[in-house]
Amino acid sequence: MDNDRRNEITEAIKANRDKFLRYNNVKTANLYSSIPDQKTIDLFEAIPFLIGYNLHGLPGYIQTDRMPQGLHGFRLGERGAAFLQAHFPSVPTSPQKPEVPFVQMFALMGSGGTIAYTSHSDFDFWVCADEHGVHPESLRLFRGKCRAIENWIEEKFNIEVHFFLNDISKVKKNIFDDDSEENFSGTRSGNC
Repeated sequence: MDNDRRNEITEAIKANRDKFLRYNNVKTANLYSSIPDQKTIDLFEAIPFLIGYNLHGLPGYIQTDRMPQGLHGFRLGERGAAFLQAHFPSVPTSPQKPEVPFVQMFALMGSGGTIAYTSHSDFDFWVCADEHGVHPESLRLFRGKCRAIENWIEEKFNIEVHFFLNDISKVKKNIFDDDSEENFSGTRSGNC
């Protein structure tokens, strides 16, 4: 491949990434404008941190060295950090990031950010992880962590949240695990 073609492809990728980021920002702004309670927005900002790290004192913490950790490209924002500091003041909000994060993609799906969203809507997230080489016990622990976070959010904030764990290598091939309870793709971590 010559340099001109390589540059053309690189520019196309950058342009598509920029379009996606603009689209994502609009969807996030739409979601936030639909949520009347600022505490819910703050919680929403903190959820990726809860998923990505197994820190003592956080919901979902499981005492183990086998817990897969990390969320690719995630940076905790001011709102999420303030939420975590208010609820868990002894927990560091800048933990050491793993060299290779377990969660490769974390995405809100469903009605969030659309005109279908209401104050009674739940939050459904895809948790697409690199399961290659991860011990089955570690996956079981991670599912338990997700279930505990779902339960904590329900109990503390009366908000229904679901995490659907999929292997990123399968997602790249458009293969999703089946979850008959929810009747759509994804493995609800709480049911595993």
